Amino acid sequence: FPPPLVALGYYTAENAINWLDIDKFMGWLSRSIQSTAVAMPSTPIHAAVSVPPAPLISLQHSAPSVHSSPIPPSSPTHSGSHLKISGSQQTSRRSSSTPCTSRGPLGEEGDFAYLLDMQQDSREWLDKDGQPLSMVAIIKSEDQDAWGQGTGGSVRKPTKVAALDDALCQVASHICQGVYTCSEFDQSLMAGHERYEPDDEAMRELWEADRAVNVRDTSSSAIRAAAFYSEVHSDKKHCPFIRPDGTPCDGEPVHRPLRETNFDGKNGFIGCQHFAQGQKHRFVTINRDVDEALVRELFQNNGRFTSFVNVVSAKCARVLPPRQGGKGDRKCPYTHIDINGNVIQGNIIRRPCTTTIKIFAPIDRSDRRAIIYLSGPHNHPRPPSTKLSRKGKDTYQTAILSAGTTALTVLKCDNAGSTSKIFGGKVPASLDPALANPRIKRKLIYDMKTVDNPHGLGWEGVCFFEQKMRDTLPTEKRYIQYLISEDGVQLVLTMLPYLASRIHFCKASLHDNTYARLHGVWKEWEVVIWDDKFDARATIARAYSKHETYEVFAKMWPALFNTIERVTGVEVKFKFIHGEGLRTVLVDGNKAQANALGADLVARNKPHLSGIYERNPKKILKYCLRTCTIHIQRKFTDLAKVVPDEDMGRIRRCLFLKTNDDLEDFIQWCKNSKYKVVQDWIKDKDSITDWFWSSINEFLSEIPKEDWLLTPGDTNLNESAHPYTNQHTGTNLPLLVAIQTAYKLDLETEAKFKLMEKECVLVNHNNSKAKRDRKNASRRETHHRHALERNDARCELEEIDLALEQEAEARKASNIFTKELRERKKSIQAASGVKKTK
Repeated sequence: FPPPLVALGYYTAENAINWLDIDKFMGWLSRSIQSTAVAMPSTPIHAAVSVPPAPLISLQHSAPSVHSSPIPPSSPTHSGSHLKISGSQQTSRRSSSTPCTSRGPLGEEGDFAYLLDMQQDSREWLDKDGQPLSMVAIIKSEDQDAWGQGTGGSVRKPTKVAALDDALCQVASHICQGVYTCSEFDQSLMAGHERYEPDDEAMRELWEADRAVNVRDTSSSAIRAAAFYSEVHSDKKHCPFIRPDGTPCDGEPVHRPLRETNFDGKNGFIGCQHFAQGQKHRFVTINRDVDEALVRELFQNNGRFTSFVNVVSAKCARVLPPRQGGKGDRKCPYTHIDINGNVIQGNIIRRPCTTTIKIFAPIDRSDRRAIIYLSGPHNHPRPPSTKLSRKGKDTYQTAILSAGTTALTVLKCDNAGSTSKIFGGKVPASLDPALANPRIKRKLIYDMKTVDNPHGLGWEGVCFFEQKMRDTLPTEKRYIQYLISEDGVQLVLTMLPYLASRIHFCKASLHDNTYARLHGVWKEWEVVIWDDKFDARATIARAYSKHETYEVFAKMWPALFNTIERVTGVEVKFKFIHGEGLRTVLVDGNKAQANALGADLVARNKPHLSGIYERNPKKILKYCLRTCTIHIQRKFTDLAKVVPDEDMGRIRRCLFLKTNDDLEDFIQWCKNSKYKVVQDWIKDKDSITDWFWSSINEFLSEIPKEDWLLTPGDTNLNESAHPYTNQHTGTNLPLLVAIQTAYKLDLETEAKFKLMEKECVLVNHNNSKAKRDRKNASRRETHHRHALERNDARCELEEIDLALEQEAEARKASNIFTKELRERKKSIQAASGVKKTK
């Protein structure tokens, strides 16, 4: 007993006969020994402790008496006496010595009450606005049964409750909302059922009956055909045709023959009764695993079997709690066939329950006590534990925080090592059965992401993230460096100052768009360099935009170079302007991207340093721009599907034209080609002829030969960076998540570079130019050897095929000669009468 009661000296084992109903106590003791161990009153039992079943809430109850005042009774207290709750309310009381366990009072029927004491529960129970929840809301949130109607209790006209030390309470009064069942439900499954406490056995029996119906639905071809018939007749499967007057077609589904058997082996389909030639009405193919003959029978007999009247499946066991059954189209997913062979569509209907509940809860939210007064038995088993408990929610939220919300999914969270540790090496559903539902876990993750990103994961979320970085981080630690939304252009530029500073030591920068990492219309533009000092590739900047237009790139190029100068304190230099710095800029051939770069370079050009007075944006590109030859070769591969090898040989050699006259001859040859794909390709280059040919041909470029040879001619560095980034961050991500995951990846890259510089140990010591060339040469030799082997095998196979063909021809000629000899023999024998030569 609690210390106050012990101090009175009245409640002792010696005088138990005066205050204890021995029969009830022994019954309770017997059931307790066979049930799950119950925590002692001094042991806190948090919400959602999985001690099935729970009548209302799995929280610690008060001391083993429903009395709140430690005053000994004036007379023995037995179960037939009454407990005074308020001035007008009293209830039959269970044995006052019976502990209020998580299983609740047991025994005789009648009204009874629980005293719930959560004073020792240190957790905060708050609503979505951060305000303390009432005990009424707490109890209802944890109860698997659903309560509704009635009143939530007035806080303006409170009731004084004696059992709660005269605390002023709101009195909530509700009726059990029962359960929802199929209209074809087998009523014998719950006939006469009465429940005063959670009954796991009855719940399991009902669940097993539901699973048996589910198994039955997969065990008969007639039921499968009936399920298909019901599906095509459902309200959701209406004919899609719209009449000229705007009204939808109301034609019923009918079985129609196909012109020929389809690849599923079916001779018919489900069409519309109002079908007319040239109109797009209903067209539903019959599933491969459905017996078409049975489907045809149902359509011919208006949904009735004549050959399978012995297949009866009308009885159903579908039961849902109100939070599930009261939603959706309220159609039973199971198939029902009556004794006459008619297919029946079951509807989900409510099965009411008359049990009422009153909750006396202090209006003082800091008083964590309540009296729960139940009247009448439930007429249905308790629902399975599909409602998430507080403990299940708290524990899974801890797992989410440990795994990190950025790009987190249910699969990633469940498989995280931290999650396994938090749940003691078990699956989350072992703590709370509701966590077996991925939708519940998905919502918890979404809610946690919303807390971290209150403005969403799109453009507004990025703006908020950038503002938070600006307010909390120094300049050198910020990631989003440029953000603009004007003139229809939304642009985000991200970079870490340290990585951006590496552009001052490289020979070339490579630029390419990637599309798989972002969801929707957003695109990512990666800026990649090869750092000769560390023999490593690095993505030094990323830009995000919705379009690949000149207007976007006209903002992107200045933003890139100006931002690098701002965060590193050093101007980005170009060798053709400053005599040092970037020797080339490599792009993928996008016209808008190259033209916008030319405009920016014209603005950056310093004629007094460069000696170049070119003001044409397209022509200035000759001094630094290169176009990826891999992208060019991909286009040549497409042309080769139509153009013969001889012509393709000349087209491929355009990369090595040596004079402008050679170029003019080639362009004219392409324009006169008899192949339209060649004409279209050369026509596409008319608008960019000022820079395109010089960007792919060393001899037509103004880039010095040494610089041309020392800088890459393809964007393979970018192409390899794309899958690397996708592997470490994921794909199809919202904009903010893509930025946050790239931020984490770039921080890791920065740390690697700094460690190499500090510890003098390269991440990959086999990545030097000489070793890479050696590996490339080895790969080329291997490919060449394999090609020779394949060619030799191909030649030998051709020789064998030729020999076989010649042998077949010789055999055929021999057979013909043999046939002629036999015919000649027969002719001579017939004419001479000689049958044998001897």
